[in-house]
Amino acid sequence: MARPDRITKLASSIKQREKDSDHILSQLNRFRELLYQAIADVLSSLVYKGVEQVDQPRREERGGQELLYFSWIGHHFVCVPCDGLALPPPEQAELLGERADSPAARLAMFGYPPGEPEQSILVSDHYIFADGSWCACGLELTTHSGMRAKEIARYSLRLLGKLDRKLDLVWSPRHQIRSDGADGSCPRLIRHPILHDG
Repeated sequence: MARPDRITKLASSIKQREKDSDHILSQLNRFRELLYQAIADVLSSLVYKGVEQVDQPRREERGGQELLYFSWIGHHFVCVPCDGLALPPPEQAELLGERADSPAARLAMFGYPPGEPEQSILVSDHYIFADGSWCACGLELTTHSGMRAKEIARYSLRLLGKLDRKLDLVWSPRHQIRSDGADGSCPRLIRHPILHDG
């Protein structure tokens, strides 16, 4: 039988981890709301300026998480909060410093050609920590010590600007093209962004 003091210590540790997890997930919800609003604001401004290749985003509840879908110059993008907590990937240790060993929530953004979500590629990752700090790894590489609406708005504008410049469309290989226009005769979003390059 385990000693009562060790059981008490283990119980306290588990309860503290649960409390920390709830706090980090509340930070994720706050970040998600600020990011979704910032993306919607940029898209609304572009629509107002007469840009026809973007549209207003839509939110959708799926699996207990709120996703954000939007179109950008002929392709679709979706922001997806991930379930649970984990440590950021080891390759981000230099960017994160001391936070590299801290559990984080994650929100990922994927891009895919119209009608082909199975062809999605990871465009950007966001890690959110208990203290409200966050980082982005992907098209826009950045860290922030706090969660301020103005910073997230500036980040969103830079990120969407890089979508315009860094995600290339390429034609499918000739053996995939059919004369009836089906199965790969349209350009695809297939060049993966470099996710860990500053």
